Amino acid sequence: MGIIATGRAETTAFRTQMLLQGLDIETATNGGLRLTAKQPTAYSIVKREFGFKGNRQNVLNQFVEYLDASDDIRAVNFREFMSVKRGAKPITAYARSYKPPKAKRA
Repeated sequence: MGIIATGRAETTAFRTQMLLQGLDIETATNGGLRLTAKQPTAYSIVKREFGFKGNRQNVLNQFVEYLDASDDIRAVNFREFMSVKRGAKPITAYARSYKPPKAKRA
């Protein structure tokens, strides 16, 4: 199942969803998994754009509360976007089974 995000509202909602999932993965794996290898982490993007402070878990909690309660257009678009039933398996389900690679001996 694919998703096509058209227009500014859907694009910002999809980006917010990806930031939330990325931050959730980074929190669950203690930074072991990231959305991209060469771009900033979702944690640093959320902290910079939304002004949250603290460790990954605290920033994730603040971000979820913000998305649930805020009247900001990003949060409103996100809630509307997520209200549509999605059949895809959440990315966090994959993060639970992640095990970091063992260190190689020299």
